[in-house]
Amino acid sequence: MTDYALGKASCTLELFKLDGLDNVCMLTNLYTSKTHRKQGYAKQLLTHICAKADTEQFAVLLEPKSDEDIEQSALIKMYQAHGFEELQSAPLLLARFPKPLASSVTIKPIKLV
Repeated sequence: MTDYALGKASCTLELFKLDGLDNVCMLTNLYTSKTHRKQGYAKQLLTHICAKADTEQFAVLLEPKSDEDIEQSALIKMYQAHGFEELQSAPLLLARFPKPLASSVTIKPIKLV
């Protein structure tokens, strides 16, 4: 388990194996204090986590949880903007799979006729 903090936002990432997949982590407790919400702290931290996931090639799972100040639809919109998609509807589980590393992409030249 690894804790991250950026500005006034914090979260926990837990790496685990899932059905034979080695590179999966669960993002839990992404939280910004009420007095610091809507200032971009959670988005900055999520951007950092997604970049790390792409670099290390692991998938990120999360279960968006709203509270009295943030509606679940707003959370889902934020996560979708970072590449998360619905994996399961009940309970709602979102997943983001790593983007391929530039060094692992092979571009083959084609001959134009």
